[in-house]
Amino acid sequence: MGRHAAAALNIEKDRLAKIGGALLGICGDANHSFGFHLPASELPASDYSRKGKINAPDDMTACCAIDIGMDWKASRDWLRWLIKEKQAGRLKGVIEVIGSYDGRNVRYWSWLNTPNWPTNGEKYQGTGHDRWTHVSIARSMTKKDHGILKGWSANGYQGEGLPLDKKDIKKFWGTDDVLESRAMGYGEDYSKKNPAMAVKTVLEVSRRDQRDMYKKVDKVIKEQERQAADIAEIKQLLQGLAAAPATRKRS
Repeated sequence: MGRHAAAALNIEKDRLAKIGGALLGICGDANHSFGFHLPASELPASDYSRKGKINAPDDMTACCAIDIGMDWKASRDWLRWLIKEKQAGRLKGVIEVIGSYDGRNVRYWSWLNTPNWPTNGEKYQGTGHDRWTHVSIARSMTKKDHGILKGWSANGYQGEGLPLDKKDIKKFWGTDDVLESRAMGYGEDYSKKNPAMAVKTVLEVSRRDQRDMYKKVDKVIKEQERQAADIAEIKQLLQGLAAAPATRKRS
């Protein structure tokens, strides 16, 4: 019986190519004897990657893991985003991740071992995965678009549905030429000063607003991570002080 990459992972393969990142593989080679890189048809029902209803195969011959090279500028930011998305209850079809935030310390997450998807997961017991990230999808969802790399470019997250393109303009406002400011929802004062706007200008405003929005989001996330690190350091210091033997003053 043959094997092939899950349709969902071919979508991610195309996205990775547009990003310019390296694809290290989907279907496992001779070094793989278990797990999501192999199709269900080549594994016993007892294999960990077939556990639970979520892994009841909808395609017995689909390989369900992708190794994404971390050779693009925003790749480490992408991994942090991926885990945060899982913490938020999104990307439900993603059920296993192996990767490194810093290229040295490799962490492991899965639906079995770390169901709450803590930020740092647990220490990976295998080898490699410092230069690439392994992502597995549920065997019951091989045809669904999981959005693993959706909205990402080599330089960072670009979002979904933004910036606007000419098709959006035509769909929303019925023209791809000149738009009335008031029709686009601008206030009375602005519309008086700028009664109309060329489509080219609208598209540029969309791109600018998008960049500004994600810069703000990134700033908030980094500040939260900094505060969490400070709190952890303070807790560690307090624990050290509490564990230290008390010194007695001489009379």
